[in-house]
Formats: sequence, structure tokens, C-alpha cells
Amino acid sequence: MNTESSNASRSEKLLLGFGIASSLLTAVSLCAIVPHFADMFKSFGADLPFPTLLLVEFYRASFLLPIPVVLAWYLSPKHSRGTWSFLTGAFCLFGITGLSVVLLYWPIFKLGESL
Repeated sequence: MNTESSNASRSEKLLLGFGIASSLLTAVSLCAIVPHFADMFKSFGADLPFPTLLLVEFYRASFLLPIPVVLAWYLSPKHSRGTWSFLTGAFCLFGITGLSVVLLYWPIFKLGESL
């Protein structure tokens, strides 16, 4: 019985680790990509949509993304906290990264419409 709970605990901690790693990967990728887009936007000289402007100004805040993963760990029921931590990290990786790509390309599409 003790080994079953130990294995469950180990797998849940592994899921927590994957969730934290996913959120950190999101933060590192944003910090690598957003400054290049910011330089390009400055060369356009055009006004940015407000959501894109927020992303360009505050992309460093993405290093706070592991906090919701850890909160999901502590606030979830004990039997499913690893799953919720993993899902929160996966949302950071796929949802926030996808939204960021849309926000970064939005001004480029708007500029293309005006030509």
C-alpha cells in the first residue's frame, strides 16, 4: 500500500514538474521572440493595437506563469492536483503562446490591409 501512494505521489510531482517546465518554456520563448517584433514595430512607426501593446510592454511578466501552476497544485483536491498543475502548464504553453502569436501578427495584418 505504501508503494502505491509513493508511486502516485511521484507521478503527481512529475506532472507538477511538467507544468512548471511548460510555463517556463512559454516565458523563455516570449522573451526570445517579442523583442524582435518590438523592434520591427518601431520601424513601422504605426500605432499598435492595445492588446499587442500590452504584450510588447509586459512580456517579461510571463516569468510569473509558474505561479498559477503551483497554485493549481495547492488548491486542487489531493487526488487530482498533478493533473490540474499539468493542465495549467499546458494552457500556458499552448494557449498563451498561441494568443501571443496572434497578437504579434495582428499589426502586420492590419498594415497589409491598408496597402
